[in-house]
Amino acid sequence: MIIINDKKKCSGCTACYSVCPQRCIEMRQDDEGFYYPEIDTTKCINCGLCNEICPISGKQLPGFECAEIFACQNRNDNIRKISTSGGIFAAIASKILNMGGSVWAVGFDKDLTVIHKKATSLSEMDDMYGSKYVQSELRETFNEIKQELKKNEKPLLFVGTPCQVEGLLHYVGTDNGNLFTIDLVCYGVPSPKLYKKWIETIERKHKKKIKCVYFRDKKYGYAGVNIKIVFTDDSFLEDRIEVIFAKQCSLI
Repeated sequence: MIIINDKKKCSGCTACYSVCPQRCIEMRQDDEGFYYPEIDTTKCINCGLCNEICPISGKQLPGFECAEIFACQNRNDNIRKISTSGGIFAAIASKILNMGGSVWAVGFDKDLTVIHKKATSLSEMDDMYGSKYVQSELRETFNEIKQELKKNEKPLLFVGTPCQVEGLLHYVGTDNGNLFTIDLVCYGVPSPKLYKKWIETIERKHKKKIKCVYFRDKKYGYAGVNIKIVFTDDSFLEDRIEVIFAKQCSLI
């Protein structure tokens, strides 16, 4: 049975949740709003799979040799504009989709919760561009990816933080040639609970519902940090007070 006494030793990757044969592990938010596994001890059969598959406490994956390093930038001006950096995710994802595969990356659900989701067409990727500075909800992502890899031989791309990628590779294995992963340079993830309160505060203040959030809008180019919020009436907000609040809360 996996027991988290030190939260520094858990990234909330959901590998243990996904592997549990009894479904007795749930990913729940702590007081600060971060997701950690919570075990129903009455259902646990002490099979040990959760400890074995954990990227931190379990067996480590074999190392990877870095053959070459490239600096890249998407040639499409529009793609670069809606991306946080150079738009390479869009280029790789498009290639995967053109091969009949699927892309699993971070977008939003209907209430703006930051989640991992699946895309099988370019139109389904609309909210996947650009970084989201929030811990994403993986939910059943690992299980669904594993089933998809079993069912067909189409390429599948997963994009996430290094902890999420490590968790997925522990769960599905590293010997599947159809699985491609991109892990991001990450300095840690802010709290989903804090992000939700921030959204609710802005909607309450402006008496409007938010349609989308751009965490790093490129109005001032690559160097500037500019949050842009678009409301359902297509008006938008770039108010300094909201941006200052976001900085103080480590949302950017």
